[in-house]
Amino acid sequence: YALQDYIKQGQSLIIFDGLDEIPVSDQRSKIINIVEKFVDVNVQTPTGVSAFDNVYLSKLLDVPSRSGGNQLIVTSHILVGYHAAPLAGQFDRWI
Repeated sequence: YALQDYIKQGQSLIIFDGLDEIPVSDQRSKIINIVEKFVDVNVQTPTGVSAFDNVYLSKLLDVPSRSGGNQLIVTSHILVGYHAAPLAGQFDRWI
């Protein structure tokens, strides 16, 4: 199997590490758009709910053991540029 096959089957843990390490906010915004598109298409519950869909369902199915499918972790230092270009959608933020 290739990585794309695992993603299509919903059997992946995807980690984007160091969002804050992208120095130029213009570039960071482009990367965030790419991540958000990836999430909307590839990180969904088995019933097709993504982090950008219904807020209630997103919170209900937020626990990875309940949601199934691909899981996503994005890391960023909260005090270093995150607020200049945060991720949209219903994501949990851990400090």
